[in-house]
Amino acid sequence: MSVREQLLHLESQFWGAAGNREFYDAHFADDGLMAFTVGIMTKPQVLAAMAGAPSWSSFTVDDPRYVEVGDDVAAIVYATEAENERGEEHRAVVTSVYVNRGGEWILVLHQQTPI
Repeated sequence: MSVREQLLHLESQFWGAAGNREFYDAHFADDGLMAFTVGIMTKPQVLAAMAGAPSWSSFTVDDPRYVEVGDDVAAIVYATEAENERGEEHRAVVTSVYVNRGGEWILVLHQQTPI
């Protein structure tokens, strides 16, 4: 599987694992950041915010673009349309940056711009 395919698979797993602290703890870097309309969140803040957060009942990864930043750094940029289990819809442009640490791809930066 190519790096692009690995990262697209991992990105889909993040959407599917919404609310799953164990998955995020294992695959989101300790020094990672997420940027949303509510602000910039550190890993502890992201994990704390997961308590009671609804999971996604559906999501898309539309027109994904892959950017190789360096040997061990790559980004995925795409648009998404998602709906959570409460029926709330979410549309955004997303950028996720991954770093290969110890042979494993780890999310270090995730940013969403609502559209």
